[in-house]
Amino acid sequence: MKKILSIIACFSFAIAYLSAQNVSHEILYETTAKDQHDKILSNQRMDLRLNLKNIITNKTYYSETHQIITDQSGLFSLVIGEGKTLSGDFAAIPWSSGAIWLETVADAGHEQIFREMKLFTDPSIYNNDIIGNVDITNLNIAANVPPYCLGPSCRCEGGITEMQLYYLGPDPVNIDVYNSLDLVTPFTSRTNITNGDSIIISAATLSNGVFAYYTYFKVTNLITGDECINRIYSQCPRNVWPGSLSDLQILGKRYGDIFVYGYTSSAQNQQCDISDIEQDWKVGGNIVAPDNMKLGTINNEPVSIITNNTERGVISKDGNFGFGTNAPLARVHIGGNARITDVLDVFGVTTIHNITNSANINNGALVVNGGVGVGLNLNIGQNLDVTGTTLLRNNLTVGATGITRLQNLTASTNSFTGALVVAGGTGIGGNLNVAGMGHFDGKVTIGTNNTPNLVNVVNTSNYSLFVADGILTEEVLVNVGWADHVFNKDYPLKKLEEVETHIQEKGYLPDTPSAQEIEENGLKLGETTVNQQIKIEELFLYLIELNKEVKQLKQENKQLQAKVQELEKR
Repeated sequence: MKKILSIIACFSFAIAYLSAQNVSHEILYETTAKDQHDKILSNQRMDLRLNLKNIITNKTYYSETHQIITDQSGLFSLVIGEGKTLSGDFAAIPWSSGAIWLETVADAGHEQIFREMKLFTDPSIYNNDIIGNVDITNLNIAANVPPYCLGPSCRCEGGITEMQLYYLGPDPVNIDVYNSLDLVTPFTSRTNITNGDSIIISAATLSNGVFAYYTYFKVTNLITGDECINRIYSQCPRNVWPGSLSDLQILGKRYGDIFVYGYTSSAQNQQCDISDIEQDWKVGGNIVAPDNMKLGTINNEPVSIITNNTERGVISKDGNFGFGTNAPLARVHIGGNARITDVLDVFGVTTIHNITNSANINNGALVVNGGVGVGLNLNIGQNLDVTGTTLLRNNLTVGATGITRLQNLTASTNSFTGALVVAGGTGIGGNLNVAGMGHFDGKVTIGTNNTPNLVNVVNTSNYSLFVADGILTEEVLVNVGWADHVFNKDYPLKKLEEVETHIQEKGYLPDTPSAQEIEENGLKLGETTVNQQIKIEELFLYLIELNKEVKQLKQENKQLQAKVQELEKR
């Protein structure tokens, strides 16, 4: 409690009804503050509580609070009915009883009660006239006390002479600006205002060059034709209770689709905008300046985020963001499920501490429904179970002690089926053991990486196997037709004279390739074997025929020898 100083202050009051129809609306209360020596109290901040009560029954019908700052001439004003309500209902005051008194309590260091003052029930009695000087006793106002600290706020003093506004509505509008609610004649207008437009309103044409208590903006929607009125408090704030000074601070506030960005006050002739004030975050959003858009604490405390009166997360004093936890252990700590519907870029190490084993593609420590791209090495400490297609665009290296097994038993019927399908080449540094069939749709070379199209002068482009250094084998099976048709009775066996003539003329057997043909085209093993078999069988036919002739000659020779012996006996 501050030290009580025995200083008597005198005030001259003026009271006028803002509504000439019903005293239950608003009442303008003005006074000039002076000390006991009749010295004006300039630029003095005081806290007021106004009680409207029945002085006979001592029943208080309505109570409200204000915080005021006197101007250079000691004057301050407020509107009874627009303060911060402590109790009661202003609209329910029984004015007709004729016993309503105003009790004023001031605090400029210590609370004291003003002398009570009766309010008349007939508005015409006031007529905006000054109600003489009223002596007020026992109000303690400390002498030479400096004004309240206002912090970094830009002070509004002497009245507002200019306002800078932004229209942030969806449709283009016309705006007419009025100095009173009668809306008779606008003192300025703006046409075809669109979203984001800045509007500067000057009070130069108004009385004293400052705005009235309220300024009224009639907004006409150019699309729908709808009209509405925005009322902006347009005086320098001085009639609010401590802690509620921002109630009448218009900077950064929204009135419909009109936002107040800045103003100029007459006493300091200083332009203020939202960069000069400490803003509260408002439901529905704020209008902010680039250098003043902070949300949070400036002391060593965390920020808690609640919904439905339940804490959902926290930003710790160390800067850790916790969602679903109030004790985050990392820069971002999520205590429950997290869903990301777009790209997640991680430039650091990602560690998954869950050790759940994977039995199929739908469980495990990490479950990925789509594809996974790995730019560098992928090290897997345990089994890798892949049920779908695996595409490797670079090397797959299995360690020296590792074994790669494909347990799929699908048989291969072509180059696109089987347990292992390799679209490109396969390099095998060691043995290749194939238990089943080996099928090659393309050419196979052994002993060379090249498939020659010519060997000597032989065109080999139509052949599938090339062995550079020869073949050693225990058996070769060539599946071709055979030459038994030579033994058919109708086989056209050439006479030996024809064969002799062909050999003499051509230099090789009939129906066989010449040496030149073999050199040019190579020797076809199956075809040559069949051809040689034909010649062997033809030789047997010649031998059989020759054997018959020999036998016949032997018989004839035996007969001739017998005749010769008979002749010799004669």
